[in-house]
Amino acid sequence: MKNKSVSYFLFFIILTFAQSPLTANSKNHTCIITIEQLIQGQIPDTQNEEQRKFILTGGPGVGKTSIIRCFQELGYLTVNEAAMDVIQESLANGIADPWNKSDFEDKIINLQAQNYLSAVSSKASCIFFDRGPIDPITYALLLQKEPSKKLISFVQESIDYHLYDKTVFLIENLGFCKQELHRVETNDESLEIERALETNYHALGFKVVKIPSFPHLNEKEAILERTKLILNYCNVCQH
Repeated sequence: MKNKSVSYFLFFIILTFAQSPLTANSKNHTCIITIEQLIQGQIPDTQNEEQRKFILTGGPGVGKTSIIRCFQELGYLTVNEAAMDVIQESLANGIADPWNKSDFEDKIINLQAQNYLSAVSSKASCIFFDRGPIDPITYALLLQKEPSKKLISFVQESIDYHLYDKTVFLIENLGFCKQELHRVETNDESLEIERALETNYHALGFKVVKIPSFPHLNEKEAILERTKLILNYCNVCQH
C-alpha cells in the first residue's frame, strides 16, 4: 500500500468519525466486550520491507519510554506515546483526570494518526512506536468504557491496511509500577493491562515478542539490554 493511500485514510479518520455507543457494564472489572467482537480479521503476513514500523507495548511504568529514548540516541526514528502527550498537555492546561473525559480516546487517536503520517512520510527504513492503536482500545475495554467509532475504525484499518509491522514488542513488568501525577495505576493493574494487551495483540494476529526486565541489572544496563534484544529481532532494519 502506498503512503498516499494511508494518508487519505488517516485524514479521513481524524476529520469524520464521531462516537458510537456500545453496551458495556462499568460497575465491574470483567471485560464484557471482546476485541474480536469489534475488530474483524487479523493482520496479514505480508510485510513492507522498505519501511518497518514496530510497536512497543506493555503496561504502564514498564520502561517503554526509556527504550524509545535509547533508540533515539542510536539514530532511529521514534514516535512518542500519544496518550502521555495528551495527558501532560491536559494537566498543564488545568484539566484534572483527563483520562476520564469523554473525548480522551479520540484525542489520542487524532494525535496517533498525525504522528503516524509524519513518521511514515520520512525515508526511515525502521520506525519504533511507543504504543499503537490496539493499546487505547484495550484500555477502554478493560475500564468498561465505550470505545468511540473513531477508535474502532482506526484499529480496524490498522489491521486491514497493515499500518504496522506484524511483530510487536511487549515490554514486561519491572516488578513494580511507580505512581506519578500522570500514572495512577498500581502494579497489579499494570500487570492486568499487560495481560490484556498480549491477549488482544495475539487475537488480531500479531506476533508478540516479550522483552524481559533483566532484574539482575541496574536500570541503565537493563535499558541497554532491552534495546539490544529488540534490535536483534529487527536486524533487517537500517537507520
